[in-house]
Amino acid sequence: MLPWQKEYIGNAREAAALWDEYTDANQPFEVWQRRRAEALARIEELKEKSTAILNDCFFPALDTLHSAGEEEIAALCEFADQLLDWKTNLDVGVYIAIHEALLRMYRVRKDRTAIIRELYKLGMGLYYRRRMLLAIEDRHTASFHFQNEMVFTEAASYFRYFDQFQDEETQGYIIRSIANIALCVRGAKAKINASAKVLKIIRDEHYRALAPGLPWDWFLRGTHQQMSSNRFSLSRGDLTDEELSEVLDSCYEVFKPEKAHENPSVRWLWPYYEMEYNCGYATLEETVPRLERLISSTPVDQYDDAGLYGNVLLPITYGKLLRQRPMLLEKKDRIAFLDRAYRKMERCLLTFPSGKFNDFLLSSICQPFAQYNDIDGVLLYQEIILHVMQRYSGRLYRKGRRIGCMMKLLTEALLHNDASFFDDIPFVSGLSGPDKVAALLIYAYECGPLLDVGLSVMNTERLLIRGMFESENSIYQLHPAAGANLLREHSSTARYADVVLGHHAWYNGMGGYPAGYVRTDSPFRQMTDVAAVAAFIADRCEEGMDSIVSRLYEGEGRQFSPLVLAVLSDNELLRRLSDALYSQDTETEREIYETLNAYHSDNADEKPPTKTLPN
Repeated sequence: MLPWQKEYIGNAREAAALWDEYTDANQPFEVWQRRRAEALARIEELKEKSTAILNDCFFPALDTLHSAGEEEIAALCEFADQLLDWKTNLDVGVYIAIHEALLRMYRVRKDRTAIIRELYKLGMGLYYRRRMLLAIEDRHTASFHFQNEMVFTEAASYFRYFDQFQDEETQGYIIRSIANIALCVRGAKAKINASAKVLKIIRDEHYRALAPGLPWDWFLRGTHQQMSSNRFSLSRGDLTDEELSEVLDSCYEVFKPEKAHENPSVRWLWPYYEMEYNCGYATLEETVPRLERLISSTPVDQYDDAGLYGNVLLPITYGKLLRQRPMLLEKKDRIAFLDRAYRKMERCLLTFPSGKFNDFLLSSICQPFAQYNDIDGVLLYQEIILHVMQRYSGRLYRKGRRIGCMMKLLTEALLHNDASFFDDIPFVSGLSGPDKVAALLIYAYECGPLLDVGLSVMNTERLLIRGMFESENSIYQLHPAAGANLLREHSSTARYADVVLGHHAWYNGMGGYPAGYVRTDSPFRQMTDVAAVAAFIADRCEEGMDSIVSRLYEGEGRQFSPLVLAVLSDNELLRRLSDALYSQDTETEREIYETLNAYHSDNADEKPPTKTLPN
């Protein structure tokens, strides 16, 4: 690699290590706080350096790629491989930009072999970028899935010329691309049929003879694993006999050998049990204890892939099973077990060693956000996601607490002018006087840290090393929809969903995001107006309060509610907003410090309560 490429890689690795909020439970708060401040300052320094590298070296290199020599191109490819190694995945955005540029170049050169390679590599980059969209419903993500599918489909289309390629590397990219179409298509039947086509090719002795050096058995096992992920469809009743047979065959190919091991991995034993249950080979009464034994037998400090399966993914599955089978909830010991499993999951995630971070951990972090089951008697969804945010999205959490403080101040001022201002909010009905005021102030404050929960599940902290590319920005703008989708599904957070959905939308509906948001449809619109102003202020804290207020007034009646902006004429309120913006982090940092330290203590279940109002 070239010197600037090595420097960028070094910056990315250092930044990835610095964004973790937890460092050492034994250090005093003041030491932790100082090191956090130093880490954040260092990240900003690294970001500035890396942005300069992109502007001065990276983009010019892409602009002149057509005249580059083979050594420069090889260095650029090595640079890309370091950025997306499928384990740490330092910078998927730059990886995609490189392979998009290389694909354009090889199209001009009409280098068919290189085109196939670049299509496959670009497809993998698009796949890993799509993982940011875990919590967003299909209508928002269809274009991203389609783009990814088309890239793999184009590479797969060269299969008709399979016997014409003399190098097995290119033949391997074609087979891999055919297989990866199943990662992009939507719906169980489409996925099953896509994987079935691959299995037919991989088993065909004709193609094996054309490329005897390819890892055909590895391809076969990988495709069986991919097909077996459709085991959830076995109980749906709409699969054909052939589709059922395909899924079952793959499940047995993957899981049965693992079951025979003396110490089978929970990674494979759990889906084997699921398959038997979905097929009717095992009863619910047999399956539930099986899952409980797997969860209980996984040590909370097993910080590897098997540990993440046992401590994170399996409790999520167990919770789904209880939700889907209400008769299980009639037994209090099941609910108590689920609560223990959720608390164990939380402790595993909050104590995970920084040195063991990888892509699988980052995808596992998303599971409690996207797949949690909020059942009476278990750890609240609101509590667990706030704690996970404190560890893995500390910058967003601190910002959210600042926004919450400002929303509380604005709400208080608005109520002082008009006690009925928020009366459309459903939970306010029936409240009056001090009780109504207290409930609204708590609600306003608690909205703050949840506004960017969609960004937390997208793992956008990993983009701290640089600004966003246009494609990433289009994903970023889906975070209100992602957050609202998550919160609306849980009883402890449903009332925050509307505010999260609309906090970046314009008051008059003519701008902002997400597209299609209609302010007047929401009974929470007045609090959403408050959130829009507070979020705008927090996003521009470096400008100074006077400048921010001037910009707010420029958007009066268009971007922001005139009624909310009217209270900003109060100088005392502006002073208090300024204090909340610039002087509230110490309390939030102490909250993060105490929460994370509590999970590293011997009495991890004795956690500090989630705060609702600042002191």
